Amino acid sequence: MIKDIITEVRIDNMKFLTKLLNQNLAANILNSVPIGISITTDISCKEVRHNRKAAEFLRIKPWDNLAYTNCENYPAKLFHKGKRISPDDMPLQRACWHGKETKNFEIEFIWDDGVSKTLVCSSSPLFGESGSIIGAVTVFEDITECKQTRGKNNLQKAITNGINRIFHEALTCETEEELAMTCLNVAQELTRSKFGFIGEENTSGHFDDIAISDPGWAACRMPIVSGHGKQLKGFIIRGLYGRVLRDGKSMFTNDPSSHPDSTGLPDGHPSLDSFLGAPLIQGGKTIGIIALGNVEKMECRCRRADGQYLYGRMLLDENGIPAGAVICMRDISDRKMTEAALR
Repeated sequence: MIKDIITEVRIDNMKFLTKLLNQNLAANILNSVPIGISITTDISCKEVRHNRKAAEFLRIKPWDNLAYTNCENYPAKLFHKGKRISPDDMPLQRACWHGKETKNFEIEFIWDDGVSKTLVCSSSPLFGESGSIIGAVTVFEDITECKQTRGKNNLQKAITNGINRIFHEALTCETEEELAMTCLNVAQELTRSKFGFIGEENTSGHFDDIAISDPGWAACRMPIVSGHGKQLKGFIIRGLYGRVLRDGKSMFTNDPSSHPDSTGLPDGHPSLDSFLGAPLIQGGKTIGIIALGNVEKMECRCRRADGQYLYGRMLLDENGIPAGAVICMRDISDRKMTEAALR
């Protein structure tokens, strides 16, 4: 890893370094190193050269000049922790201009064609015979795949922990309703939903609730004959949850009221900004549903190729399914900025 690489570079004879870099042997040696190396002997940092591994990451030819000093002409946008990086904040420039070492600094590169890569780098100044700074060197490692894998692993870990929790708590559940509530709580936490329910189709073809989340009851203002907190029985199967039961397929929508299968909300029902439903299947037959409401992050933020953020919502087809494999976005940036200003 990059943290194991020695980054303190002090060269007392820059004439030797310059001579070395002009030799094919030195270039071949640096090109054989399995990490990116970027070097400048130009105190203005307008000329920066890159070995083979660095050039591969930067999408240029080995030892071509590519400097971030004039970021407006740079072929990619650079970000650190979601914020655009200025030349003065770049590790190489900080080392060359201010004599400051930087270790394990993460940078995300986004090119105009949408390609995104992430590296972690360390930089040190280069010193001449008099002890003054006459350049800088950066070494880095491409961690793009590592970050993607980490994200997938975190998701899988959360799911596995949720399943293990269900199995563990199932040992102490005395009723079907208690077990269903455990499953519902786990599903709510994984999806960051505000409320939800689990239900099944009964022998008469109607719908019975098995579990309803406490936040759902807390927000409910409907007059319930059996009393709040009690399971509801004998519903006619229709609406969004009916669609899931009929088709035996998961569905979601971030605009429930305009969905073709929507039958509206009864008076006193909590507002519904989004709906996510998944069928419960046993022996190849759909027997019930787990449904979640007001799922967080149905509204999302993405970054365009120019580095600017775009807020939006996924646009679904008439069946409540994403249109193809491409997520279409509706720009609601102005509204989001207004909300932020009001806050």
